[in-house]
Amino acid sequence: MSPTFQWRRTSWWVDAAPIMLAGWVFLSAWITGGFFASTQPAVGGDLRSATNEAWWWIAGATVFVVARRLFQCRQASTASIGLLISLGGLLAVHTLHQYFISFPETIREYQNDPDGMLAKIGLDAEAGTAARMIFENRMRDGGPTGTFALANSLAGPLAMCVTLCAGVVICWIPRYRNRDGSRPDWIGGAVVVGVMVLSLIALLTTGSRSGVLSVMVVAFASLGIVFYRKRAHSKSERVDAITSNDRNNHSQPVSMDRRTATRVAVLATATLGVFAVLWRYGQSLLGGEWVTQAPATIQLRSQYWRSTLGIASDHPWFGAGPGNFQLVYQKYRDVRAHELIAEPHNFFFETLACGGWIAAGLLVLCLIAGTLVYRRASRTSELSLPDTAKVSNGERVRIAIAVGIGTVLAFMAVWYMGIVTGNLPDFDAHLLAVPIAISTLAIWLYALHETRDLLTDRQCRDIAAASAATGLTHLCFSGGWTVPGVSMFLIALAAIAAKWTPPENAETPNRQANTFIPRVAMVGLMGILIIVSYFFSYRPVRRSDAALSNATMLASTNRGAAARTVLKEALRSDPLNSDIAIWLSTIDNQELLPSLARNPSTTRQRKIADASIDEAIRRSGNDPVRLRAIAELLLHRYQVAGVVDDLVAANEILDRARELSPTHEAITAQQAAVLHELEQNGKGAELTTSKELAERAQMLASSGGVITRVLDLQPIMPAKVFGARAIERPMRQSAEKVLKWEDAE
Repeated sequence: MSPTFQWRRTSWWVDAAPIMLAGWVFLSAWITGGFFASTQPAVGGDLRSATNEAWWWIAGATVFVVARRLFQCRQASTASIGLLISLGGLLAVHTLHQYFISFPETIREYQNDPDGMLAKIGLDAEAGTAARMIFENRMRDGGPTGTFALANSLAGPLAMCVTLCAGVVICWIPRYRNRDGSRPDWIGGAVVVGVMVLSLIALLTTGSRSGVLSVMVVAFASLGIVFYRKRAHSKSERVDAITSNDRNNHSQPVSMDRRTATRVAVLATATLGVFAVLWRYGQSLLGGEWVTQAPATIQLRSQYWRSTLGIASDHPWFGAGPGNFQLVYQKYRDVRAHELIAEPHNFFFETLACGGWIAAGLLVLCLIAGTLVYRRASRTSELSLPDTAKVSNGERVRIAIAVGIGTVLAFMAVWYMGIVTGNLPDFDAHLLAVPIAISTLAIWLYALHETRDLLTDRQCRDIAAASAATGLTHLCFSGGWTVPGVSMFLIALAAIAAKWTPPENAETPNRQANTFIPRVAMVGLMGILIIVSYFFSYRPVRRSDAALSNATMLASTNRGAAARTVLKEALRSDPLNSDIAIWLSTIDNQELLPSLARNPSTTRQRKIADASIDEAIRRSGNDPVRLRAIAELLLHRYQVAGVVDDLVAANEILDRARELSPTHEAITAQQAAVLHELEQNGKGAELTTSKELAERAQMLASSGGVITRVLDLQPIMPAKVFGARAIERPMRQSAEKVLKWEDAE
């Protein structure tokens, strides 16, 4: 069953292409993360984020290759389709619970105590700032997110589930006329229809245009394929009739069945009608700017893609590297774009950003090879149900039991990890969603046991291919390509559509002997990768997360010395974590401030704080947001003691941050304020002036016409001396107010 070197077979490339793609992205992670370099890379360089995402590429390729072989059995494919439908039902119920119950409660809680709620979720967003406005907009108009971080990510599995259920229903409708054992149970059909309706309603509540349109596009394309196949079948019958010289058969041309043609026409009209209704009344039906914001959304996507092409142009071999797109994107961001996105909202461009043009080429190879294998299998797969003798009842029972046990264990693992990490799932939503999902799966598995066969091999492939096409269409305009909850749906569906078929001589003794070495090599390689991922990524991250939680508890009880000890230990256990270094430098800097207020020339404590800041700068690498946070520590010192050297050091850090993010209006405004104060002290910069930076900040704030970018909503620190009253908390004002001196000049 292991893959061997048969490069002439298309099926071999379906395995080889994703493995090579994952391997190239894995190599890209180490190179762009600076592991082999003696100095910090010019862009990116976050090795922790790079390797964390690279492990997922490795895992995804491995799961796909293995799943292709597991789904070789038709019953396994059918059971897996039922599992995906039940998971889609769980997500749909969770989404609807969130939309109709959780969200209204959250909004009421926020209205009663905004600051208390923000403190509970750990978000620093003061009133009157862009961060507060963005949070409020997302809370009111962002749509439900389910178990995901964004509504668009949730829309992907929901859209695939709608197509999956619709495909099953279409395949079952003709079989309900049969009186033999091939007819599915009516309860099973009702359950699938119910999940489809719930998933469609949940998809609409997300407000995802790409999710809804992907379902409609694939539905319309599927109708066209059905029409084409029927027409081709009619032509084949006509040719057979002519070659057999049977005048009775070809006296009248064989055409597409009138009933089928009517169904195709009705479904096509309904699809176009739904699209027209959504286009005309989508805003009022979905409660959001469904249509009016569509052009702006397309414009934003084009800005993201142009920036990604700019990254690939400058770094063609490895791109930004996995997990580093957000860092590198800030340097290439269009001046009109206002979001600091984590990925380019397109699966092709995301792959291009992860591994350069070689990775993009391997992705295209994956898609082409998978499509060819699917089409070739579709021509040879059976079109009718197999004979009863060919179906093993014991095999169906074993598969049903295995799927059931795996589902229960996975559910327990999710809750266990939630308890361990402190990120528990929504218990109230699970009280409804989990029983519905388990009931759906149980009914499906029972039908798999009792019915001769729920789906043929051809039907499994077609349904999975249509659902995977729905997901990929959605991911052409949305993020989620490397989100596990989205990609696992895609991987399972792609594995079913392009399932592995053994070569004709696969069972010969010599063939089995030839697969022994590849099997051992694969197992050994995966073992090495698991050990490396555990010691390099999993264990350090777990230890640093635990240290952060412990330090937070200690700091909240005024035990700063104990918190510092815990953080120093975490620094030693995880040499790549920058958040711990910044927090430790914050604690050291805060303890330095009272002595600075009394005596600005304090040396001993200053050396300790300076060492912490140097370590934080080293670990922050090319992250402009973290560099700005470090610069604010030095600005805080200046506000308390007025030491110009601190202001000079802050300006140097801000200059580096602005180089990495030249279109960030807040960073530009902050450096303008610092540079103006330096000019007042006779230490201005030679290449630029504070007035030029202030004008650029105002230009950036007005670019794109986005309210959240205006300077009045950007809090920055005035580069002024406030004395002891700034010790407890740094002074902040809106950038508009701080830069008033620019208007006076």
